[in-house]
Amino acid sequence: MEEKTCPTCGTKFLPRTYRHIHCCRNCFKKAYRKKMKEEHNPNFVCPSCGKKTELKFSPIINFKKWQKFKCSCGYTPCGPSPEKEEDVMEKIRRLFE
Repeated sequence: MEEKTCPTCGTKFLPRTYRHIHCCRNCFKKAYRKKMKEEHNPNFVCPSCGKKTELKFSPIINFKKWQKFKCSCGYTPCGPSPEKEEDVMEKIRRLFE
């Protein structure tokens, strides 16, 4: 096998198999933690003001916090919308007709 370079620390190493990317377990863990932080703490772009905010929580895992979240301009992504309420009411009316 040919020598590879670890993407985390930059050292050269001989991989045991063709699938090895990192030189050691510690480098793998560092890369994994960084990846999970980026995936679970996404960036929110407000459709109202266009401001980009990095969330300190995952909206999927901590949905109650997401429901209470407000942008600095006052926009709430989970807030009640008159259009959404009308759509729901229309669906309910169709069910009971």
